[in-house]
Amino acid sequence: MPDPLANIQVNGLPVAGAEEGNTRAMTHGVRATLALQPRTQELANYLVEIVPGFAESDFPSVWTLAGVLAQIEAGRAYIAEHGMLDKKGRPQPVMTTLTTLQNTAHRMTESLGLTPASRAKLGLDVAKGQSLAAEMEAARQAGERARAKLEEQS
Repeated sequence: MPDPLANIQVNGLPVAGAEEGNTRAMTHGVRATLALQPRTQELANYLVEIVPGFAESDFPSVWTLAGVLAQIEAGRAYIAEHGMLDKKGRPQPVMTTLTTLQNTAHRMTESLGLTPASRAKLGLDVAKGQSLAAEMEAARQAGERARAKLEEQS
C-alpha cells in the first residue's frame, strides 16, 4: 500500500519521506552545528596551534570558539548570497544572530589570549617586551660608544 503522506507538499516541496541529510528546513545554516562540524574541526585544529601556551584543558574553549567562528562564516555566506535585507526591506533575521556570535567570538578570543591587549593582560608579551627593551638599550649604548669614538678622533 502506498504511503498516503508521500505526496504531501508545502511550498512545492515534499514534507514526508525526506532523504537523509536533507537541508530543506535550513535557512542560513548558522544553527546547523552538525553540518558545521567539519569546519569547526578545521578551525579548532588551527586555533590549537595559535593559542598562546595552549594546554589540553583549553580545548573546550577552543572547540567552542571554533564552533562560533564556523557559525559566523555560515551567516556571512548567507548574507553574501541573499543580502542584508529580506524581500520586504527588513534586516535578515540572521543579522541579530551574527551580532551575538561576533560579540561571543570577541570575548572568547580575549579569554584565550588571541589579541595583543589580552596577551599583555595575561603577561604573555612581557618577555618579548623585555627583550625589545634590552635591544633598545644595547643600541643606545652602541650609539654612545660610536659618538665617543668620533669625538676622540676629532
